[in-house]
Amino acid sequence: MSLKYNLKRLAIALLRHNVQSSTNLPAFNQPTLLRALYFARLLSSVRNVEGAIVECGVGEGFGLAVWTALSMVEPNHRLIWAFDSFEGFPKLSKDSDNMSVEESLSEYKAFTIPYVLATLQQFGISRSDINRRIAFAKGYIPESLSLYDGKPVALINIDLDIYDSYKAALEFFWDRLAPGGIAMFDEYNKAGDIHKWPGAQKAINEFLDARNLRESLQRDPLYGNAYIQKPGLENRVQLVS
Repeated sequence: MSLKYNLKRLAIALLRHNVQSSTNLPAFNQPTLLRALYFARLLSSVRNVEGAIVECGVGEGFGLAVWTALSMVEPNHRLIWAFDSFEGFPKLSKDSDNMSVEESLSEYKAFTIPYVLATLQQFGISRSDINRRIAFAKGYIPESLSLYDGKPVALINIDLDIYDSYKAALEFFWDRLAPGGIAMFDEYNKAGDIHKWPGAQKAINEFLDARNLRESLQRDPLYGNAYIQKPGLENRVQLVS
């Protein structure tokens, strides 16, 4: 079964979700499809890199569903780690984050593990596949990072919004990221996020500057998000046609 075939199946699942679901989960539209294709391109680019997939910041579970659907046709049989408090945001940093958004963050408390499990099952992922393929790491970062098993990481998607969480995740996982592995940044130099989540951009810039990696930052040509590929393995990112 090919990656291209699984993308078609994913699109069908997204469409079925849009028609049947009465929740507030993302619907099948151009941005969500572009996001799924972006995930597919980067996962394909690390096909020769051993290690887990790590999702830092699960939210309603859409991204986790995409990673799981795509990984089911991968020969690597990667474990997917899902890091989230599953009960909302921690305290924001007054020095680095936009405190004006704090009152609007209560909606994230709804994204519990049962909520995420329901999302996964809506996208056609069975409970047995969830149990076999996903490790849930519940708690606030950095405390929850102690739950990680220490094995190499092939790909990490960081969608944590705020300074302290981003900084801790980057510092913890970069040394565990395998050569040729990819770190993806959800909130970086995007028009809306620069003002809403300034702490994320600050943490990423500090991390890149401390390691002299600013020149290595890349941006997906279709979806627009930023990512960095760890040096050490000759493995170029290629688009999935």
